[in-house]
Amino acid sequence: MKKIILLTSDGPQGHDLAKQLAILAHQQQFELTPIFGFTLTDFFSGFMKKRLQIIDISMDEDPLVYDKVHPIHTPNHLYVSRTHTPLNFRPMVIPIRHGEELINAFPEFGEKNSNDELSFWLDRKLPEFVHQRQSFVPIIGRFLDMKRISEERKNEIRKEGSIFLSYRSSENQSIATLASQIESKYGKRCRFFAPGVISHEAMSRMRRWNLLSLLDRYILSADQIWICLSEDYFYSWWTFGEFLMAVHRQTANAIGHKPLLKKYRNGALEEWQETEWPEITEAEHRRISRYFAFCDSFQMGPEAFISHEDIQNLKLKFAEGYYRDDVWKKDFWLNPIVECPVCRKRSGPYNKRPIEEFLWHGQQKEENPAQQGIVYRGNGIMEIDYAAMPSFLDQGITCRCGHTITLKKGPMQYLHVFLPPKSQVPFSAARELARKWEFPEASVIGNNLIAIQSFLINED
Repeated sequence: MKKIILLTSDGPQGHDLAKQLAILAHQQQFELTPIFGFTLTDFFSGFMKKRLQIIDISMDEDPLVYDKVHPIHTPNHLYVSRTHTPLNFRPMVIPIRHGEELINAFPEFGEKNSNDELSFWLDRKLPEFVHQRQSFVPIIGRFLDMKRISEERKNEIRKEGSIFLSYRSSENQSIATLASQIESKYGKRCRFFAPGVISHEAMSRMRRWNLLSLLDRYILSADQIWICLSEDYFYSWWTFGEFLMAVHRQTANAIGHKPLLKKYRNGALEEWQETEWPEITEAEHRRISRYFAFCDSFQMGPEAFISHEDIQNLKLKFAEGYYRDDVWKKDFWLNPIVECPVCRKRSGPYNKRPIEEFLWHGQQKEENPAQQGIVYRGNGIMEIDYAAMPSFLDQGITCRCGHTITLKKGPMQYLHVFLPPKSQVPFSAARELARKWEFPEASVIGNNLIAIQSFLINED
């Protein structure tokens, strides 16, 4: 009989999860050993002994849980959570359909899972997990084996959904109906993202590319991409981004799977001819790749900021341009981008603007003398100083055109920041990064997490 270790919190939620998994263990014939209030030693012990582990990384009962785990992705690990995970600690697991809902092992930003939902997901995932061949992957293997693991995840996603639907959130109801019709008529599964809290988040450039890189993984793993055209489709940075990433994957000099690109309009489906695609230059392809390398949940390394200044001081000629890039700037990671809806309509659709404007979030920089902390980047695109965001909660953000955008605080976001200590002296990479970013001490949770306040744009 296979053995599975459950690492969870020592509280009502942790014990309830263990109770529900004990029922699944009896039904599916495996032996469950729960460890309540687990430690980092428990985590690495199971890892080194190639044990199958279900790891509960919920922060509701254990705010310091990320001091006890590391983002090691192997076939022997299943991470589950009732609370949303840090931006760079996002296991790429596959949602499972339950009626009209998609249930995942961890919730999207701003949402929550219940133990019932985790149990439902595990009930369907565990048979595959229990009967797989256990393997030992050394820690260095996490880095050497990332390509293989990434391909496995893409194959899993491809099984789950063969058509990716890109659409404006205003069309959500009709898209849900379309997906249902496709699945019943053609037997093809559809993947689309319903609007949620993130639809209203005032995101930094890093956060925007972080989410777009996640969408890109689903785009790359689909058999077909349907661009569901509406009158306002190309007026959104997000939907144009999904379309551009689909074209990027078709035209970049990369070997591998390239999904078919189609357009769906007024109930009719047709091929999207290459002559109609925007032309992406080689420099723009490289810019997209750099954003993904820095912002993708599986690749981003905020720890690099800690040694960034030291490396810059070496003044290495071959690396001068690289280390001066926007992706190394605190503003790129923290300053929210806000778009004025009035100016966005006046500026025209993104597919009629230069691609560089999309990539750089505007092409000009001009400060607003009336409201300190705002930089205009053109066409209604404004960059807001993260430190000044609380002051705009009361007064709002006023665009040049006179339109005011109001804000409210959103859920906390987190970055997992870890570097091994160089000596016996206690060291917290998260605390060091918070110091460099001039964050208050209270923003550091334990040793490995930085809490970042998010802000939501109120609906007009």
